[in-house]
Amino acid sequence: MEYNNSCLGPGRGFTSLSPLLSDFDGERSAEHFQVTERLYKMFQDEQALMSEENPVLRSFVSKIESQIKQEFILLVPDLFKTLNAKEERPLKKVGSVDESFQNLKILKGLNMYLSKLLKHEQINEEDINLSSIEKVILASIINKKFKHKSIRKIEKLSDMTAQFLLHFPITVSQGGSMKRTEENYKIVFNWCFKFLKKKLNDLSIQQNRKVLSKKELEDHFYEFYFHGVAEEQDIDINKFFKPNFTNKLMNVEKTFNNQFITHIKLSRTFMTDFEEAMKIFIFSHMNLIDKKLKSLFVKWEEMITSEPNVDETLRKISNYIMKSSKCKLPWSKHEVMIAHRTVVNLFK
Repeated sequence: MEYNNSCLGPGRGFTSLSPLLSDFDGERSAEHFQVTERLYKMFQDEQALMSEENPVLRSFVSKIESQIKQEFILLVPDLFKTLNAKEERPLKKVGSVDESFQNLKILKGLNMYLSKLLKHEQINEEDINLSSIEKVILASIINKKFKHKSIRKIEKLSDMTAQFLLHFPITVSQGGSMKRTEENYKIVFNWCFKFLKKKLNDLSIQQNRKVLSKKELEDHFYEFYFHGVAEEQDIDINKFFKPNFTNKLMNVEKTFNNQFITHIKLSRTFMTDFEEAMKIFIFSHMNLIDKKLKSLFVKWEEMITSEPNVDETLRKISNYIMKSSKCKLPWSKHEVMIAHRTVVNLFK
């Protein structure tokens, strides 16, 4: 495969996307972003693990976290700004509930509770006032998603007392992740590869005013990052392809094994941009939580309001949650952080 960077424009090849990934306005440097990000994550982690019995200290940390969070919100949107946007749309605040949820009536309380639970935000007494319908669905979600040995199975609605709902997030934060190592690799690499492909496509639009097709973008991605090192090291470029169980290409790794990691580490350009993408991986997934909850709750509320037998509808929803492989519940912040740490350790 012959390397070609023509989609970047004549004589305008780039050795890395790092300048693009950290191209903040003149008043905010990349170093400022990195420091702010680390502080923000540190305070969120501390707040999530902090004892409920120390409200004064929790309040103090919350105020500091709020100030850092607002600055972080100002910094990050520049990373996601579409380069050829005709007009700028208002940016959503980090962790804010999607406006579409405001239309929920029956499941609004459950949505708020789950959103905070999965983001490891503090659960207050007003958040646990759930209806019996909401508790039935929550019980199924807890039994499906949180199977850690420290978390008991919900057998009946009376198990979900106010005290249980209030302290359940602490139990979750102290437990481990039930995700397999391969799942951790998959969510991180899939997101980072997709993120970097989008940035390459944005760059093509900026330089060439051309939106690359899916195949063009796929080919250009591997040429941009791995063609040079593949030729230098006499390695089949397919060895750099992200593992895919459905990929029929010859010589493509089937799992995220040591050979795959060894190969991609050979590309300094890729590793530089991969590290930049990893800095916002956790932050990005916090915004996906409400998006994924929305797709579930809007559908379930329509079922509850349109079907005559509520009990039968709740059975359908519970069976879907517990038994259907199509029911994809969002990863929690705790799970995403463990996945992030698992991949970081691969490169040490």
